[in-house]
Amino acid sequence: MYQIKKISIANMQDFEITELLSVCAELFGTQLRNYGIQAFIYLLRQKYNFVTDEKILNACTNFASSQEQSKRFSPALLSHILINANKDQQSEYKSYEATEEQKAQYKQQWIEAVCLDFDDYCNKIPPSRIFVWRFLAKQLKAKGIIFEQEYESANEKDSKAFSFQSEFKPLCLKIFNDLAMQGRHIANYIKWK
Repeated sequence: MYQIKKISIANMQDFEITELLSVCAELFGTQLRNYGIQAFIYLLRQKYNFVTDEKILNACTNFASSQEQSKRFSPALLSHILINANKDQQSEYKSYEATEEQKAQYKQQWIEAVCLDFDDYCNKIPPSRIFVWRFLAKQLKAKGIIFEQEYESANEKDSKAFSFQSEFKPLCLKIFNDLAMQGRHIANYIKWK
């Protein structure tokens, strides 16, 4: 009998994952072959490393018990099962709203990240903490540091770009440079009301 460990795949050994998979396969009336086990282990380690053995076993049990037809247990079926099992959680995540206290904390963390990146920039270290360049550009536009035309130009380029690199980053780095050359600090321009 399999003993549920309630730990994630990342913290399990291959033989423990194999035991879990054997139990799941039995739910579908399938026996795992030695050469096929590695495909399952690879799938779990690459895509579902954070999922616990308990969640995997529960998802497989629920899926197997709700099916009228018998399906062969395969890596594709396991992936389908885990995606469906997490659908409810994903919708909860999307509708998540922060409390006012959490929003204030996130804003403060963002301000600190901007200030630290500005300090790094002044010390010739590439900024690495800011992920929302558009938001910084919007804040700087509201303070009159970025002109409307510059902002709209970056916005147009950003909407046409097919990469993860923001077109607002070069605009913000230009402002970093201008402020540093004038001996001013970004902290004076990004304070929250």
